[in-house]
Amino acid sequence: MHKPCENCPLRDRALIERFCQRCREKDVWGDARRCHELGNMLYHDGEFNAAADAFRAARRHSDEFLLEAAFNLSLSLTRLRHYDEALSAIDEVIDSEPLPEAMYMKGLILRYMERWDEAEHWLKRADEAGHDKAAAELSTLFWMRYQGVSHGEAFSDDPEKKLAYFTGVLSTLDSASPRKEATVLVQAGRAAAETGDYPLARRYFVRACQVDLSAETATELAEFVLDYGGEEEAETAESWLRQAMTFDGAHGRTHHCLGRLQQSRGRLMEAYRSMLSALKAIPSDEYVIFDAAELAAEKGDIAYSLALLARLEQLAGSDHYWTDRARNLRRGIGAS
Repeated sequence: MHKPCENCPLRDRALIERFCQRCREKDVWGDARRCHELGNMLYHDGEFNAAADAFRAARRHSDEFLLEAAFNLSLSLTRLRHYDEALSAIDEVIDSEPLPEAMYMKGLILRYMERWDEAEHWLKRADEAGHDKAAAELSTLFWMRYQGVSHGEAFSDDPEKKLAYFTGVLSTLDSASPRKEATVLVQAGRAAAETGDYPLARRYFVRACQVDLSAETATELAEFVLDYGGEEEAETAESWLRQAMTFDGAHGRTHHCLGRLQQSRGRLMEAYRSMLSALKAIPSDEYVIFDAAELAAEKGDIAYSLALLARLEQLAGSDHYWTDRARNLRRGIGAS
C-alpha cells in the first residue's frame, strides 16, 4: 500500500493507490492546480465525495482556482444531495461574478430543495442572462410545482420514462402559456428521438412550432430534420433556420445548425461565417467550438483551428470525450 503524500485529499484506500502513485517522490497535492485537476478526474469517474474533497483542497492551497473550484464543488455536492453546502458554494461564485451558469446552477439546487419561488427567480435570471437551458427548466419547474411530480419522474435517464412524463404533462396543458407548451413539446420531441420513435418526435417538434413559432422552436425542428431526415430535406431545414433568424438574428444554436448544414452541402465560406456568428453568441459551447475548429481546418485556417482546440481542451478539463476529439482532430491536421 502506497503511503499518501502529506496534502493528499483522498481517504479511500483504492483511490489513494490509484492516484497517489504518481506522487511517490513529491507532494504534488500541495498545489492548487493539481488538486483541482484531481477533482475533475474524480468527478468524471463518479467519485463525487472524493471530488468534493479535492476541490476543497484546491481552495485551501491558493486563490488561483477559488471560483472555479467553488463551482465544481457545488456540482459535486449537488450530486451527493448535500444541497445546503452546494448552495453556499454557488453563492460564493455568484457574489463574486454572477455568471449565467452559476445562476442556472443555483436555480437547479433550489428546485431540488423544493424552494420553488427562489428557484423560479434564479432560473429566470439565468434565462434573461442568456443561458440556453433555463427556459426549459422553468417550464419543468412549473409542472413539478403545480402537478406534484417528483424529481425522479421528471429527470429520469430512461428515455421511455422521460417520454411518458412529458406526454403526461401535455395532457394537463389546459391554461399553459404558448411558450410553456412549446417548451414541453420540445422536451417530448427530444425524449421521443432518444427512444428512436422519429415520426413521433417530428410531430412534437412541428407542434411546438405551431404553438409558439420562435428562434428556439424553429431551430429545434431544423436540427431534428438535419440529424434524422434525408438529404432531400436539407432545404426544409435551411428554411426553418432562416425563419428562426427572423425572430432572433443572434441566436447561437441557429447559426451553429446553419453552419453544419452549409458545411454538409459544401458551402464552406457561408458555413464559416455562420460558425463564427455561433461562436460570438455562445463562446463556451463545446459543440460549437469543435465544429468551428473542424471547419477552420477544412478551410485551411490551421492556426485558428489549433487555437480553438486549445480553448476546447481548457474548457473540457478532464472530459475525455472532448479532449479525445480535440486530440484526434489535431492529429488529422498534422499538428503535434
